[in-house]
Amino acid sequence: MTKDRSHPDDVPHTDPHTAPYAGDIPPAGDATASVPALRGEDTDPVDHPDNLHQDPAPASTRTLVGGTWVALVVGALLLVALLIFILQNQAPVEMNILTWTFEIPAGVAYLLSAITGALIMAMVGGVRMFEYRRKIKKIQKALS
Repeated sequence: MTKDRSHPDDVPHTDPHTAPYAGDIPPAGDATASVPALRGEDTDPVDHPDNLHQDPAPASTRTLVGGTWVALVVGALLLVALLIFILQNQAPVEMNILTWTFEIPAGVAYLLSAITGALIMAMVGGVRMFEYRRKIKKIQKALS
């Protein structure tokens, strides 16, 4: 494979103003030249074809109350699904926790296991947040 990837029909351009993409390439030695293609800027955003027929961006209509309402609806649906799961899994199972042994319905046993896992996860997350808060306070004291 060759390193030269030029097309055989390409004609070398000697004038930098007629070369393809000449507007995006700064002159040699000009380190402060603006290169719109590299910074993601358009040279004339008003006349750009994508901007001619665009409507202004609508203001955000999301609110904390709306997000909370959606979360409550999703949570209620999950609780209904959980209730159906528990009611369908009523066969008694024997649970052994340390020295205690007891029988409870399978659905309730699964629910208790999930709650225990969530509490362990919350405790680990709480310890991590406590560590971050302590670290932030140390940094703030050092900066002030």
